[in-house]
Amino acid sequence: MKHKRLLINQRDQWATGADLGRPSATLIADAILIILNTKWKRNLPPGPRGFPLIGSIIEMKSKDRTEDFARLRKQYGDVFYIKLGLSEFIVINGTKALQELIVKRADALSDRPAFMASRAGSTGIAATSGDLWKEQRTFAIRTLRSFGVGKRCLETQVMDEVTILVNEIEKLKGSPFDISHLLSISISNIICSIVFGKRFEHDDEKFLLIMNLVHAQFSKTNLLGSGFASWLKYLPGDPTGIKESTERRDAIQRFLIEQIREHRQTFNKENIRDYIDAFLLEQQSQTSSESYYSDDQLLGTIRNFFNAGSDTTATTIRWAIYYLIRNPNIQAKMYEEIHTVIGDDVCPSMEHRKGLPYCEAVMAESQRLGNIVPLSVPHGVKYDVNWNGYVIPKGSTIILNLTSVCMDPVIFPKPKEFKPERFLTKDGRFEGKTQFFPFSLGRRICLGESLARMELFLFLVSIVQRFHILPEKEGVFPEVDVMIGITRSPSSFRFRAINRN
Repeated sequence: MKHKRLLINQRDQWATGADLGRPSATLIADAILIILNTKWKRNLPPGPRGFPLIGSIIEMKSKDRTEDFARLRKQYGDVFYIKLGLSEFIVINGTKALQELIVKRADALSDRPAFMASRAGSTGIAATSGDLWKEQRTFAIRTLRSFGVGKRCLETQVMDEVTILVNEIEKLKGSPFDISHLLSISISNIICSIVFGKRFEHDDEKFLLIMNLVHAQFSKTNLLGSGFASWLKYLPGDPTGIKESTERRDAIQRFLIEQIREHRQTFNKENIRDYIDAFLLEQQSQTSSESYYSDDQLLGTIRNFFNAGSDTTATTIRWAIYYLIRNPNIQAKMYEEIHTVIGDDVCPSMEHRKGLPYCEAVMAESQRLGNIVPLSVPHGVKYDVNWNGYVIPKGSTIILNLTSVCMDPVIFPKPKEFKPERFLTKDGRFEGKTQFFPFSLGRRICLGESLARMELFLFLVSIVQRFHILPEKEGVFPEVDVMIGITRSPSSFRFRAINRN
């Protein structure tokens, strides 16, 4: 602290001097104070010391950040501080620390960091904070429920898409194929029906292009990198993919703006068809010029729904299919349970769920090992938080390392193995573990959790009921590369779906 005061005093002397060289020295002193300021903050959680300007970027040695964080956790503990560039991050690992901080300190740790708000234009639900976020989340929950989300009445709509998907697979007559496009459109059509009031055909080339952009946005965008290295977008080329990500986002937004324009042209307040109509009706009822129901907010919200609702569940199902191909004995047990409880001619329904504990366990294990959002979405710190003798500083970014839970050998012995039995009791009942957070946790838990669970159950059970899923080549199991972006997804793989009848 003494050295800091001396540097400040010298800086002030330079600033008041007449020497033309002194303004430059003043700027240098200011820069040093900014760079070194973190060192004088007291009681920060432990972490690597880092270097001026770049912080501890050299600690990020792996393509998969969770591997870097696992290594640092061993050295510094469950909660550690790391500076990347000029940005401050607090990484939280393990069930206990996540629950104590993200759940019990939710008031302070449920905002979004400034870089996310800036990137999203401070609109939508996923990237906003404060009163705007609370108002829009409340409106979204109420409106989505009015269109069936969280209710059994939505099941018919989901099963319509399941039936179309199964029929499309049937047409292939056992030929090897990649399910990515078929699955993405089927899953996306459910959220499209709720938000846009319509669905898209599987041969709609324009919509397929949009689906490809959405998947690329999730599987390639480095959200953490944009938090500490956004300045790299000004360099020649595109070293972090920020420019490419922005181009994808803009193309998706043009599609969404087209949907909003069509709704404005056909809007009838006596016939509210979908989420966009409900928002437009609420927008008309607002009298304040400071309303939270702006055109930009509508665009931001439906962008959140469309992107997340189109990709995450589809990715989870692809992981599940991959694991079932590689574990034929597990697939056989899953089918046997379906055959015994439902039969081969009756369509699965949510009423069957309690009678299919092994199927439930397969889905939970697919979520755990697939681990599709390994670092959740970053949180922001509203004010300084004192925890276990340390200070989590205001303005820092919180990283929720959910991988530290999914791959915890204490909770899940032999965590790299696909073992649905870990979610079953000794008498065969399904037991969802309270330490398991596939939809994140705290106030920012996934808004579409109930819909995603319904989709995952109905799609996967229907596929296994109808088809024997086999590798493309007999006896040769598929290998995939893991694509790390906002989500963790498998690269493309092909398989055969043989009708069981």
